[in-house]
This record gives sequence, C-alpha cells and structure tokens, in this order.
Amino acid sequence: MKGIGSERQLDEFQLQHQRWETLKESDVARMWQRLFSGQAVTADTFAKAEELVDELKPESPLRFRLAAELEDIRGLQTNGEKRRKKR
Repeated sequence: MKGIGSERQLDEFQLQHQRWETLKESDVARMWQRLFSGQAVTADTFAKAEELVDELKPESPLRFRLAAELEDIRGLQTNGEKRRKKR
C-alpha cells in the first residue's frame, strides 16, 4: 500500500478502519433517532433518512431494520395526509 511504510502501520490502519465501520452503525442509529424525534416529518426528513440507510452496508441488519421503519413511517405519513384531506 503506497503511503503506509510498515506492516505495523498497515495493521493500525486496518484496525482504525474496522473501528470506524463499527462506530458507523451506531452513528447512523443515533442520527436516525434525532431525525425523527420531536419534529415534523417532511420530504427533507425522508431524503436524509434515505441517505442514512444508504450509508450502511447492503448486508447490514440495521439497514434492513431502518429501511422497513422508513417504509412504515412513509405509510403513516401518507395515511395521515389522506385523513386530513377527507375532512
């Protein structure tokens, strides 16, 4: 690997990368929580939520869970808008 001079540096780099990957899911979960806590859900909220889901690895269980939650929230939002229009 260019720029990394020794095996030890390579090992440290790989370890830091693994830590970053591990923390990344927890960061996404925390940002997700903040995104939907105590504020109106808008088109911008949905766009940000989709970006968060896309940040996760395709095989991530958290990705599956958040994608399902996003669809549920969209359904609730759509049903709420339909009810308001009927009134």
